[in-house]
Amino acid sequence: MPSPDGKSCTDIDECALNPNVCLNGRCENNLGSYICHCDFGYSVKDHEQGCTDDNECETGLSDCDEHADCVNTLGSYQCNCLEGFKGDGFVCRDVNECLRDNGGCHPDAACINTIGSFMCSCDEGYSGDGFTCRDMDECSLNPTLCDNGQCLNYPGGYRCECDMGFAAENSATTCVDIDECALFQNYCAFGRCENIYGMFRCNCDTGFQLDPTGGNCTDINECENPQFCKYGTCVNAPGSFTCECPPNYTRSPTGADCVDIREGQCFLDVTDVYRGRGICSTDIGERLTRATCCCSVGKGWGPTCEVCPVLNSTEYSNLCPGGTGYRPNKITVQLEG
Repeated sequence: MPSPDGKSCTDIDECALNPNVCLNGRCENNLGSYICHCDFGYSVKDHEQGCTDDNECETGLSDCDEHADCVNTLGSYQCNCLEGFKGDGFVCRDVNECLRDNGGCHPDAACINTIGSFMCSCDEGYSGDGFTCRDMDECSLNPTLCDNGQCLNYPGGYRCECDMGFAAENSATTCVDIDECALFQNYCAFGRCENIYGMFRCNCDTGFQLDPTGGNCTDINECENPQFCKYGTCVNAPGSFTCECPPNYTRSPTGADCVDIREGQCFLDVTDVYRGRGICSTDIGERLTRATCCCSVGKGWGPTCEVCPVLNSTEYSNLCPGGTGYRPNKITVQLEG
């Protein structure tokens, strides 16, 4: 500005002229101008007067934690930890929400902590968003479960009630065949145990048969069958039998019967009996067995003229079970004419 005498120019002290010229700083006058020494957090900016606030949040000068929000203030800034974190804003630590009340998840759900948050996951056997979980009825959803058994649903799972001959495995979620032959050593006495799907069967040894339970083999009493041990006495034994033949009889080649294989003269007439022996006549001229002779036309047989049994007597029925005209074959003991 001009000096009082108008002959020169004098400096204007802007700092004295306008004490608030620097706003947020200290004004220092100099020749022809002035300088603002700004307070911390303020600076002089182009096209702006005085010291104005520095936005540290935008300039990157803030020191907030990466999990915090930066909030600018006049001359400074503040840091606020994000939701899910706690601290002073400069250091923020994750909050484990799952440590309290299962994080608010359903009782049948697992709380899983994540960085700055958490998630809820329904337990196996349940469905839902984790905050609400409902039991899944696996038996209705999958009719193929528990093959060879019954599927029973329960909260969070299911189990198999297996049919007879099957056992539960894999935490009772499947039914598998039981090998009874390997499991029970006392099955099928006097036979061979054969495992089949869902059960077993006994293959009995010769001379044995299945008992009513189907689980064991018992002796067959062959002597109860009148077709065994003809013309002899049947003696049963475990798994077999023996024929005890009467005098003059021998076992047939099969050992299952007795047969009189002796051959002698056959007489058509017995004229008298003397001291228990017959007096025979009319030899037919062919050597025959006693049964062949007496069960046909003969009246006496053999070198001592044994008198043939009287027709329809017990002795006759034993010798000639097929009646007149039939006699047992010497080998098969089958009646033949």
